[in-house]
Amino acid sequence: MSEPLLTCPDCNSSNLDISIEDEEMIFRCEDCGWRKNERNYFYLDAWDVVIRQALAPVDILDSLLTDNDIIEFLKPRLKGVSYLSNYKDMSDEHLRGEVGTAHHIYLRQMVVLAVSYMELILKKFFKCLFIAQPRRMHAYLSEQRGKAVVSLREILRAPTKEELIMSLVEQAATIAIGPRFDKVIDKIVRECHIDLDRPFVEDVRALIELRNRIIHEDSGEEEIGISQVRNGFGLLLYLLYVLGCAAKKYQIPYRDDFGFLDEFQKQLRHN
Repeated sequence: MSEPLLTCPDCNSSNLDISIEDEEMIFRCEDCGWRKNERNYFYLDAWDVVIRQALAPVDILDSLLTDNDIIEFLKPRLKGVSYLSNYKDMSDEHLRGEVGTAHHIYLRQMVVLAVSYMELILKKFFKCLFIAQPRRMHAYLSEQRGKAVVSLREILRAPTKEELIMSLVEQAATIAIGPRFDKVIDKIVRECHIDLDRPFVEDVRALIELRNRIIHEDSGEEEIGISQVRNGFGLLLYLLYVLGCAAKKYQIPYRDDFGFLDEFQKQLRHN
């Protein structure tokens, strides 16, 4: 939980009740009745769960597709609309080759998914930052440095001031992450003086370059191993740790109910 809201801003009481209702974080002072609804917080625990849940099917399918008995297991159960439905006319060797192709394609798509999650996590982080500190949007929305303006068209199109601000937050967050996530992460690490125990930014850059080759180049022959996929999702957990530290530094509202940051720091100390 972020430190700025540990006490009531009206009466300075630490007797705060904190709950989640309809995806909003609700702060209530039990002494004076002050209340604040915080809708856009950086939810470390939720992203931790999402990342680990994505790894579960990776382990399941990798275990199945690389098992020596996969052909014997698959033959009586194979269903679908592809030509493989006529598996009885194929040799085991041919079917094993198709299983290998399926494994190869799946691992490649998991690399793509890892980088997609990276983009989503970064964008959520910047949205939380800009909502907590709107003036930071100047740097991303201004044609001239520090002089962002809103067009009359945008003002007239927005039903309320709050919706206008959220539209600007969305624009600024998209611009902030840009196409080069590694540069964005490097800037955050340097600004917040976060100690790393590995060449994290370089590893992120390598993962992004691998994803770009998969999507934009004819790289079908490039082998992707299960270790690369697991390392990619490991980078996501490391990114979550970095952004959690940055949330503290920037005073962004966040939740860490299950102690993700503390647990990750313990792992770093033991490595």
